[in-house]
This record gives sequence, structure tokens and C-alpha cells, in this order.
Amino acid sequence: MERPQSAQRVLGWIVLLGATLQFFLAGLAVFRAKPHDGDKLFKSSAFDVHRVVGDALILVAFALLVLAIVNRDQVRLAGVLFALMIVQFILAGAGENVAALGALHPVNGLAILAISHFLARGPRGAEREPALEPEEPAPG
Repeated sequence: MERPQSAQRVLGWIVLLGATLQFFLAGLAVFRAKPHDGDKLFKSSAFDVHRVVGDALILVAFALLVLAIVNRDQVRLAGVLFALMIVQFILAGAGENVAALGALHPVNGLAILAISHFLARGPRGAEREPALEPEEPAPG
């Protein structure tokens, strides 16, 4: 495997592990949050780490998309991942006013996990040995 493609896979793994961490951080924040009076749960500072990691993952997904374009490898998947990350950001903000949109935030997170898994794994057959070139017949 060439270096650019392996860098792309490393970024895929970072998103996959980071997205998995996000579920843990959100769960931790839910059980640590102590909203005051009319405050909403997601406004609690217990979610700060979850927010920062999410913002960082958007940057990693963008870097992965750029690498995919440069490498001309898994561009569609990288594009879908970046789009899902932007949707994730929008859903988090929209949940403040429309609970049903906020409820889609963890569902979209599952889609991010799935797509990042495929990007981390690399293209199909990446682990297989390259096919041997057919030998040219001897002149004669």
C-alpha cells in the first residue's frame, strides 16, 4: 500500500475511534450533567469535551476528503463522511429548538461510524496481493 492511501486509512481510523469515543463522552455527559432550573441538558458544561472532539472530527473528515481527492481513492465515501459530519453539526444545533432533529444526532452518529469503518478498512481487496501481469507469449 502506498503512503498516501495508508495516511487516508489512518484518518479513517481516527474518525472511527473518535466517533466511538463520542458515544462514550455523550453518555458520560448525560450522567454528569446537572442542569439548573430551566437549563437544558445539552447546554451543560459536561458536554464541552463532546463538542470539542466533534469539532476536531469535522477537521479530520475534511483532511480525509482532501486526501481522497488527491489520491483518487474512495472519494465518494470520504465525501459522504464529510457531509454527514456537517449534518451532525447542524443536527446538534437544531436540536435546541426542535427535539426531533436533535434526536437524529445519535442516529447520524451511527452512520458516521459505518462510513468511517469502510474508510478505515480501505478499498475492497486492499489486503490481497496485486494480480500478476500476464506473460507475453514468446515470439515465434
